[in-house]
Amino acid sequence: MSDMVELVYIRLKKRIDRLEHGQDALHTTTEQAGFTDGVPAYTFANLPTNGLANGTTYVTVAFCSNGRKSGEGVGAGTGQLVYYNAPTTQWLRVRDDSVITV
Repeated sequence: MSDMVELVYIRLKKRIDRLEHGQDALHTTTEQAGFTDGVPAYTFANLPTNGLANGTTYVTVAFCSNGRKSGEGVGAGTGQLVYYNAPTTQWLRVRDDSVITV
């Protein structure tokens, strides 16, 4: 009986180790992501000014990772898809065309 318990333990331990390794890899990849599903991601403070990302690429759509949704408190934003409105030189939420806030 103890041999069977040990065998089950070893197999479960291997599965747990693989899952933990996968989670670590996913966490690292997520932290380093500069893009969210093909859209460049920035914090509000790092949104490109004048819609310029790096001086050569004109960014018109981005993900503001700390932008607020309706009902989210100040400093508690979980992210919004935004677009750059050149006439007003502001980043607006795609959902309702309001100025993005954090």
